[in-house]
Order: sequence, then structure tokens, then C-alpha cells
Amino acid sequence: MRVVHFKSRYLNASETFIDRLVRNHARYTPAVATVEPGEYTEGLEVYAPHGPLAQRLNTAARKLNAAPPVLFEAVRRARPEVLHAHFGLDGFRALALARRVPLVVSFYGSDASRLPNEPGWARRYRHLAAGASAFTTVSSEMRDTLITMGFPPERTHVVWMGLDVEAFPFHSRTEAGLRLLAVGRLVEKKGFVDAISALYHLRQSGHDATLRIVGDGPERDALERHAGRLGIRGFVRFEGALPNDAIRAAFDTADVLLVPSVTAPDGDREGMPNTILEGLAAGIPIVATTHAGISEVIEDGKTGLLTPEHASEAIAAAVLRYCDAPHLAARVSRDGRARIEQDFTVEAYVARTEKVYDAARRGG
Repeated sequence: MRVVHFKSRYLNASETFIDRLVRNHARYTPAVATVEPGEYTEGLEVYAPHGPLAQRLNTAARKLNAAPPVLFEAVRRARPEVLHAHFGLDGFRALALARRVPLVVSFYGSDASRLPNEPGWARRYRHLAAGASAFTTVSSEMRDTLITMGFPPERTHVVWMGLDVEAFPFHSRTEAGLRLLAVGRLVEKKGFVDAISALYHLRQSGHDATLRIVGDGPERDALERHAGRLGIRGFVRFEGALPNDAIRAAFDTADVLLVPSVTAPDGDREGMPNTILEGLAAGIPIVATTHAGISEVIEDGKTGLLTPEHASEAIAAAVLRYCDAPHLAARVSRDGRARIEQDFTVEAYVARTEKVYDAARRGG
């Protein structure tokens, strides 16, 4: 059986969770259709525009939120049993193919929170909800959001993402310190301004804490200024975007991972931050916010510690809980890894996704 994966740009560096699905199919053979080939295409069957004219035509369709010609070509040539569009925007673009092949659309974050508030998208999502065969979300919270928008409950499924667990060697923790780490794109919903403020509270109370921020994005200058205003710029290292192996190394050398996600002013929200899954697999104790789907994997006091959004003093206090109770750090390290091994492996991710494909092909 065949599946064509569609994403207008395949792939951005932050979307490796899609690559893990595509490369690890069990019962379906994948191909990729894209207007703009990026990273992670090596070794895959890829349908992309060839030549300047084809590129202009496909780019124009993309800008009009219409199905690009290359997608019609991929369906015609690959003859898939399922078409899988990633993110709601590309799901709508693929809707013209839904009468030819069952269309599955996956939602991951801003496409379920911010995009529906933009002009025209509530109407487009109504058409998508009626026309596609099935939908997946990365959390129950996001599924509830889509159902509220009119997506059919019986065809909207929670599919947790998964990791290649063996790529994240487990580093058991017997104590916790004050070398803090935050990983992700530097955008408002990541809440890194609160991570910096938490560092300020720790240092104000006499603790020799430091913070490494791995990632890049439009908020970098603002975050650096914030650290400067608080007088702690010398204790915050902005390391920019790093390759995956360097991020794995960072998990091993830091004491606590901060994931202070928030709802941005424009409504943008997380889905299920990939950093949390990776951190749990590596065994680093985590302090995260009760935001979006985070509490579906972080159980407060068992697999990590949770705080409210925008609560930098609570984040600092949670870090000190780990420092004051080494047995707590050891327990969440061990239980966090077990949680990943139980429910968030790439094999489980693929199996859940292919089960949705089967249902879409049956028409239910």
C-alpha cells in the first residue's frame, strides 16, 4: 500500500517528527510531494517541480492556497491509497484531491490555534472538515479545539508523536543542579522570557544558576535585551540553532530542562513540544507549564514538574525542588524515560498513524 505525504516545504529543521514517520512506515510505502524541497529528502521518492516554469506555477498555486500541480502529478504517478497532508494549511491546499484519494490531515500547533483566527480560515476549515477523510492531532487538548471548530469527532484522532528512543541514550540522574537548559525556536509561545526571569529570581536569591538557550528565531534580540535589563546577560548563553547530536549532548550536560510554553498574544499555542519527548527520553528533569498537550506526557511530580504559564517565580521554585530533593530528580528521570518507552516510540507513532490510514480507506 502507498501513501503520499504532502507539505509545501519539505521539511523545516524543526519538523523532524514528520521525517521519523515517513522513514519508518511499517505497512505503507511512502512518497513525498512538495513545492519546495528542503531538508530530509535524501533517499525518499520525491515529487517536486522541475524547471523555472513549473516552479512558478506551483509557487503561484501555493500562494493562492490551491493544490499545486506537483501534487496532482504525485497522485497520478504514485497511485497512493492515502494522501497525508501535514499542517492544516496544506490540508486545505490538498482538498482538491480528496475526491480521488482519501485525505488525512495532521495538525501540530499554530495551525489549530492561530491560523483559524486569520481572515478566511474559519470558512476554509469548514470546507476541510467536511471534505477530508480523517484528521489527527498531537494531543487531546488540540482534538477538543478542532471539534469545537466543527471537525467531526468520529474522524478526528489523537496520534502522539514518537521518537527513535535508541537515539537518546538514557542518562540517569541522582542529583540536580542549577545548569538550566531551554531548547526551541525563539518565538513568543516558547515562553523563554519566563525562563530568563526564572534565572533572575534564582540568582537574586543567592543561587549560582546559569541558562543555556539553544535555538534561533525572531525573538532573540528581545530576549537578549531582557537578560540585559535584569543584569544577568553574562549568565545566559544564546547558542543559536544546533544539530541534533549537539542537542542530545546538551541534555546530558545540563541539570534541568525548562519548557515554559505560553499562549502568544496572537493565539499561537504549542501542540506537543518535541523537546519534552526528547528530554524525557534522555532522562533530564523537566520543569514545564500546564499548556496545550504538555500535561498529557508530564505528570506533575512523577515525570516532571508543572507550573502555570507566565509564572517565572514558580519555575524558579520548581528548579529548587529538584535541588532540594535528589530522590525527586532521580524518580522523574527514571519514570520519564519509562513513559517515552511505553507510549512515545516511533513504532507506536507509526502504528497509530497507519491505523488512521486504514480507517480513512474504509470511509470511517
